[in-house]
Amino acid sequence: MRISINRDNIPVLFFLMVCVAQLWEIVVLGNAYYIRDLVYIFHPWKTYCAELIQKGEFPLWNSYAYCGMPLAANWQTGVFYPLGLFFYVFSFSSALKYYYLLHMFLMGYFAYLFGKKMGLSNRASVGMMVLFALNGYILTKTEFLSHYAVDSWMFCLLLLAGNPVLFAAALALAFFGGHQNALMISMIAGVYFLSVTKKREILSNTGKILLVFTALVSAQLLITTELVLNSSRYKGDAMSPKVAMTNSLDVSDLKNMVLPAGEQKADTGEKQPWEKTLYAGIIALMIISAGVARNIKDRRVWILMLMLAGGIVLAMGKNTPVYLWLYENLPFLKLLRYPVQYYFISITALTVLLGISLNDKWLKWPALVLMTIELIFWGHGINPSTDKNIYYNKNEMIEYMQKNLGGSRFILSPGTEKDRRIPSRSPEEGWERARGMLYNLTCMPYHLRNAYGTGEPLTLESVEVLVDKAYKQGTPQDARQNYAAMNVKYLLCRNELKNSNGYRKSHVSNDMIVYEVEKGQKEGAGVCDLYYPGWKARSAGKAVKVLKNESGFMEISEGKNRQGAELFYDPPLFRTGVLISLFGLIAITILGVKKLCAA
Repeated sequence: MRISINRDNIPVLFFLMVCVAQLWEIVVLGNAYYIRDLVYIFHPWKTYCAELIQKGEFPLWNSYAYCGMPLAANWQTGVFYPLGLFFYVFSFSSALKYYYLLHMFLMGYFAYLFGKKMGLSNRASVGMMVLFALNGYILTKTEFLSHYAVDSWMFCLLLLAGNPVLFAAALALAFFGGHQNALMISMIAGVYFLSVTKKREILSNTGKILLVFTALVSAQLLITTELVLNSSRYKGDAMSPKVAMTNSLDVSDLKNMVLPAGEQKADTGEKQPWEKTLYAGIIALMIISAGVARNIKDRRVWILMLMLAGGIVLAMGKNTPVYLWLYENLPFLKLLRYPVQYYFISITALTVLLGISLNDKWLKWPALVLMTIELIFWGHGINPSTDKNIYYNKNEMIEYMQKNLGGSRFILSPGTEKDRRIPSRSPEEGWERARGMLYNLTCMPYHLRNAYGTGEPLTLESVEVLVDKAYKQGTPQDARQNYAAMNVKYLLCRNELKNSNGYRKSHVSNDMIVYEVEKGQKEGAGVCDLYYPGWKARSAGKAVKVLKNESGFMEISEGKNRQGAELFYDPPLFRTGVLISLFGLIAITILGVKKLCAA
C-alpha cells in the first residue's frame, strides 16, 4: 500500500513536528509547566471554572478570594473563549498541553498563510511560521494563558483584513482570549501595517466591523465593563504612571535580541524573565540583516523597519521621551501596564522581514533548518516543567484549613503577603510550597475563603479599602477588629507574631503559623460577600432588597436575618450581553450560509 502526501501539506506536518519538539516535556513526557501566574492565578481560575461548568453552573461569582468578587466578568479568566474548552473537559495538566500545542500551531500556521498571501515562497512562509511561534518573547508568554491566546491571532487578523465580517469574528475570538494589553498592541500593529501597505479595506469598513464585533463580544464586554468601573484600577491609584510604566526596556536590554537565554535561575527555574526576553535567534537576525541589505529598495522593507523601530521605542516606555509624550496625550495608554509588551509589534515586523529575506533565491533550505534547530534548542528551559502532580498535591496546612476554616475566611499577614522568598531545594519544590502557603488565588481549588490575595488584575475597590485599613494598623492587635469585620478566623504568618494578644496559635506547619483571631467587639460579616450590583434576595418567596453595610458587605433589608433569606447573583448585564451575542452569532451564520448558497 502506498501512502501519498500532498506537497502542500509538508510544511504543515513539518511545523507540527516542530511544535511537538518545542513542547516535548509536556506533550510527550507528560510533565506540566509551572511558574508564577500559571501557578498562582490561571490554575485556580481554570480549575474552579471547570468545576462549576461541569456541575451545570455558570462561573459568575468567586466567593473564595477578595471577600467575594465577579469571576466570569474578569476578562482574563477566558470563560467565553472557545479554544479554552479543553479546561472544561480534561484535567488541568492535560488541558494545558492541548491548549499550548493548538495555539503554538495556530500562531505559526496563520503566519505561514500570511506569507503565502504576500506571494512569498514555501521556504519563506515556513520561516515566518517558525520564527513567530518560537521566538523568546512569545515563548515566555506561556505563563499568561490569556496573553498567549491573544498573540496567536495576530496574523489571522492580517489575513482576514479584506473581509470585515470575518475580521470582526476573528477579533472577537482574540478578545475572548482575555488580555487587554495584548489585544490593544495587536490592533496597533495591524492598523499600522494595513494602512501603510495600502490594504485599507479594514479602515473603510470600521463601522461594520465595530457593529459585528460588539454584537459578538457583548456577553463578555458588558459584565467586564461593570467590573472595571467598580475596580481599584479605575477608582483607585493602581494604574499610576509609576505602575503603568513598570517593566520598560533599557537600551542595554536590546542585547537580548541576539543573546540566547542564560543559565536556569535557581529560585524560579526560568532561564530569562518574561519582561526581558526578546530573543529572535542569531541565525534569524543574520538572515534578516542580509535580506534587508539586498532588498533595501523594497517599500515593504522600509515599512517593516519603521514598525520594528516603533515597537522598540514604545517598549522602552519611561526611558524614551517619545513614550512619555504619547502617555500624556493618548488616554488609552494609561490603561496599559508594562511597556515591554510593545515589543510584540517588533517581533511581528521581524517575522515578515524574515519572510521577505528568505524569499531570495540565494538562501536555501539549510539556512531555515539551522534557524529552526537553534530556536528549538534555546527555547527549551525558558518555561520550566516538572511532574504534573504539582497542581494536585495538598500539604498539611491546607488539610488543616479544610477541616477547621468552615464558612469563615483566612488572610495572610502583611509581611507574609509581601515577602514570597521561599527557601527550597529546587524551583519546583519552591512553587509547590508557595501554593501550599495559599498565595494569590491558590485557595480556590481547595474551597478556602481568602479575604485578600494580591495578583488579581481587577480587584474591587471596596476590598482594597477594607484590607488597606487592616494592613496599615500598627500592630496585629490593632487590626483585629478589621479582620473580624471581614469574618477572618485565621491569620497566616511566616514568622511569630510580635504582638499576639487576641490571637491564639492553633497550628504550626513547616512553612506557616496559623493564628486564630479571637472575636472582637465588632460583629463579623458571616459568609456574606462584598456588595456588588446584581445580587438579589428572596425571603418567604418575596423579593427583598440587598443593601451595602458600613463595611461594604451585603446586608438584607427589612430586618430579615441572613438565615431566613436566599441570596443569589443574577446580573442583568450578563443576560443582556448573552442575548446580544447569540443574536449576532445567528445573524452572521445566516449571512454566511446565504453567501455559500449563492456561490
